[in-house]
Amino acid sequence: VIYDADVVDVSVFHNNIRTVAGATAVVVDENGVEKTSGNIEESDIVVVTSLDGKIQVEYTFGPLTDATGTEFVAHQSQLEFYPNPTRGNLNVLGVEPGQRISVYTIAGLSVLEIDVRSNVQAIPLQDLNTGMYMIIVTNKDGSKAGVFKAIKN
Repeated sequence: VIYDADVVDVSVFHNNIRTVAGATAVVVDENGVEKTSGNIEESDIVVVTSLDGKIQVEYTFGPLTDATGTEFVAHQSQLEFYPNPTRGNLNVLGVEPGQRISVYTIAGLSVLEIDVRSNVQAIPLQDLNTGMYMIIVTNKDGSKAGVFKAIKN
């Protein structure tokens, strides 16, 4: 499932997101007010808080940005991910030997690191929990070649 912010209801989003045990995830509007109903808007954010309340991470529904707020434009025509969603391997076409693939949970936890060895790389997701994952492909020089979302069924 890939969410379109114009048509996803907050309750549908909550029914399809999973956090680490004890953590909470809430949708808040641009004024910081928690939303419990209505559609998700591009300006809304998800706030994930750890069980002890010491760690809080915010995720946007809008375009991907780097830490400075600059919009990140991935070269999606060069990299292809399939099948997405998947129950097993997620294949990446167009990567180059020497690149690195990193897989992160929605909470930002690194769950997999792969050194690319050919132009087609399989990412084994079958042992991961159901949910959405962020896939980052990094070039040899450390620059990002692409940032993508993948769904594990």
